[in-house]
Amino acid sequence: MAEMDIARLMRPRSVAIVGVSPEPSSAGFLMLRNLEQYRYPGEIHLVSRNRSDIGGRACVKTIDDLPEGVDAVMLLIPRVAIEDAVKACARRRVGGIIIFAAGFGEAGGEWKAAQDRIAAVAEEAGIALCGPNCLGIVDFVNRIPLTFSAQIGNPLEAKAGVAVVAQSGGLAGVVRVALNAKGIPVTC
Repeated sequence: MAEMDIARLMRPRSVAIVGVSPEPSSAGFLMLRNLEQYRYPGEIHLVSRNRSDIGGRACVKTIDDLPEGVDAVMLLIPRVAIEDAVKACARRRVGGIIIFAAGFGEAGGEWKAAQDRIAAVAEEAGIALCGPNCLGIVDFVNRIPLTFSAQIGNPLEAKAGVAVVAQSGGLAGVVRVALNAKGIPVTC
């Protein structure tokens, strides 16, 4: 396996939320809210099959309608649509993808094979991949909450902090809350 550059995924200057919805309880809406509340400094692109705008932000219909070279794409869509979405991201020269959907490798059979195909497409295109079945990436220091999970507290005004890399989003969240309670900047 070749070395993978993850800079565009970890410090994106532009993000796209695929599967965004105006429904306040939807994962896409919650992710947009996190980006807005933390004053994410980059460009935000929205992809919705059936909305032309959400909250005053324009939406495009498909990944193929995004500008070329978006740094990080959040796929908040059903697992049956993920493989085609990753191929579309490769066509658009995306830098990184976060796949939130579950039921791939852990489901075995055809879904394990689909996960392997997704990984192969991403690797061939040089796309850094996070997931599937994850809560995303959160950088509280640089105002980059790439997750739909509710974030407790305010962004931290710090130049350095603690980085937590965990297999479990739940465990990372517990560590984050404990460190934040002590005023220690943390990125998960």
